[in-house]
Amino acid sequence: MKISIRLVLFLSFLAVIWGTFLVTTTSSQLTSEKVLENHARVIMANISSYAMEQSQNYLGKAQRATQLTKRLLHSQVLVQENGQALENYFQEQLVTYPDISGIYLGTPDGNFFFVSRNDKHSPGGTRTKIISHENGVRKVHYVWRDAQQNLVFEEDDPQDKYDPRTRPWYQGAMATDGIYWTDPYIFYTSQKPGITISGPTYSAHGQLRGIVGVDIEIDQLSTFIAKLRIGTNGRAFMLNRNRDVVAFYDVDKIKFRQAGKLTSSRLVKIDEFSDKYCRAAFRALGIAQDKNSQILLNRAEYAEFELDGESYQAMFTPFPNPQWPWVIGMYMPENDYLGALKQNQINNYLITFAISVLASFLILFIARSIARPVIGLRRYAEDIAAGDFSAVQDRSLQQGMFREISETARRFDDLMTQLDQSRKRRQQVEESLRRKEDQYASLV
Repeated sequence: MKISIRLVLFLSFLAVIWGTFLVTTTSSQLTSEKVLENHARVIMANISSYAMEQSQNYLGKAQRATQLTKRLLHSQVLVQENGQALENYFQEQLVTYPDISGIYLGTPDGNFFFVSRNDKHSPGGTRTKIISHENGVRKVHYVWRDAQQNLVFEEDDPQDKYDPRTRPWYQGAMATDGIYWTDPYIFYTSQKPGITISGPTYSAHGQLRGIVGVDIEIDQLSTFIAKLRIGTNGRAFMLNRNRDVVAFYDVDKIKFRQAGKLTSSRLVKIDEFSDKYCRAAFRALGIAQDKNSQILLNRAEYAEFELDGESYQAMFTPFPNPQWPWVIGMYMPENDYLGALKQNQINNYLITFAISVLASFLILFIARSIARPVIGLRRYAEDIAAGDFSAVQDRSLQQGMFREISETARRFDDLMTQLDQSRKRRQQVEESLRRKEDQYASLV
């Protein structure tokens, strides 16, 4: 089976163009995607480290306040029986550490001294709650002060049944005999997410004098996380090991509310979280959990997932300090770092297609320039075989754009001219012989 030279040239040129493009572009694409993917993971790891560092600095304020209070009580610099001195100290702690929402002391006999921020009677004011058992009589007294610590209002609450000894922060500090961090929860009064850090204080003889507790609202962590830039459309969030969502850019979404209730009693679990991207990222990672549904994660893990037709990269990193059993998670669309590369690939395809169209016209022109003289040569050969030398007057073979083909055509034209001249001479000789034969026949 013979193949047209035009088709061969056309397919060969296109094969060279697209073959070169596909080999070089595919190799470059794969290498660039791998480099950018590693770069994205490095960015997420750096952001995660920065977020943990800032979170630890934020939470460390409460720990420092607790340890300072313990030391002052232990050294008798701060006497817990002196209510006024204790209140003044707690007030100063709230001024020193704006992130602390409340500081308190609970004793083994059920006494309780608690100073917290409260705007009920004065903006920027505080509320002091005192539970005492003088002569076996329980008394609950509230004192409200303004921002300058001036007395604004006070009252008693005989209906209050609060007992610090039954609270998790008290029992946790007793059980660990040291600094104890509660799991994040929703504060009842402020309806903000927070944690409590507590620790025991002892007398010089080793007798328990009380448990110091500090409340710190962690909604600021959500504000901090909202400012993290993870690509263009990426988001970060924070989980507790029990799968509670601790921080998110929209702090209202981490509060679990039952239908018909305005207040929240707990934080939302990641499985019931309203943000579908966070849920998808957590499911894609497939983090192991123990029998109590606690997350088991001891190093940074990466995952990939697709949602709504778009690919995402995710990363989960545990806090290195075991006293904060939290995990920072984040996700980022692939298009945030591969979008420009993909668009560049599309542009390359379009440019290559345009080049292919232009090259096709050029190839057809070249093929025509080559094929036309070749076809003429074939016609000449057919004419010679048929004894037809009339085509010698056609000089189109010498009009080609290629020197070699034009030279060959010219020589072929010269050959045709010589053959035509030889034919004419032969015809003249034959005519002369024929006349002589006629003359001879007439003579005979």
